[in-house]
Amino acid sequence: MSRRGIPKDTIYFKLPVFAVDVLVHCMVFEAVLWIMAPTLDAAKYSDIDQFFGPVGLSLLVVSYILSIFLFGFRLHERKMSMVRITFNTAAQTAVTAAVFMWLVALEYKVVPRRFFFFDFVSVALILSLVHCAIYLFFQYLRKTGRNTLKVVMVGADENSISLYDEMNEGMGVKSYNVLGFFTSTLKNSVPSQSRYLGKVSQCADFLRRESVDEVYCSLSPDSDSETID
Repeated sequence: MSRRGIPKDTIYFKLPVFAVDVLVHCMVFEAVLWIMAPTLDAAKYSDIDQFFGPVGLSLLVVSYILSIFLFGFRLHERKMSMVRITFNTAAQTAVTAAVFMWLVALEYKVVPRRFFFFDFVSVALILSLVHCAIYLFFQYLRKTGRNTLKVVMVGADENSISLYDEMNEGMGVKSYNVLGFFTSTLKNSVPSQSRYLGKVSQCADFLRRESVDEVYCSLSPDSDSETID
């Protein structure tokens, strides 16, 4: 769980990707509309000036935000593949296009299909390249040891030690800085390469003093429900 209100993943990963995606959508929309405007049937687009302006862009941003609820931003996840990133980008773009066409149909009573085809094919191609580049950049940051999350483990059972090993040596390498373990069992249950920070009852005081991003608790809800609460 996160100790503070807004997780670092949101600040460092999701918000920048959201800003980049919206910028790409809006820039491609305006570029394709500017190129194709002379070929649009003026008789059917009496509100074409509005379509160029804030109304069309507002509908586009709303459509994109709705698509986020289905696909979200997962570029920061360590086990994502380029194929999965490309698929998610294409699917998210398709959902954005479908919602946008529906909103445009409601607002303008027409649907410029050829315009939408060129617009969203261009967006899908550009965003796929951009998302792959962002993913590689995130991986580079992790390999250099930057943007790590400070983590505390509460409990030292098999599950928490396995998670520690994953964070310390597995797919999560360089992404996490495990400060140590709080456990009321034997100290030697803590991995030798980690630190024993104290008993579980001392964890709350430690969190008040130190800057910690996430706490992972492996205590049993059945036997330690009061401590967990």
